[in-house]
Amino acid sequence: MITRKTCGSGNRTPRGAQTQQVLASVLRTAQQRGLDATDLIASLLTAPIPVVLDVLQSTALH
Repeated sequence: MITRKTCGSGNRTPRGAQTQQVLASVLRTAQQRGLDATDLIASLLTAPIPVVLDVLQSTALH
């Protein structure tokens, strides 16, 4: 994955870095689970309220 730091502050700000971290995590988890990342991102972006999709939740015990 290539990240551009010059577009919209990229990851030069704490908020940009956190956004990049979350997005990278979602994309990697989707890849590891054999899921369509485009569908997952579309579902997350079009949700009427913030959600965590069941397929992305960790199965590890905390």
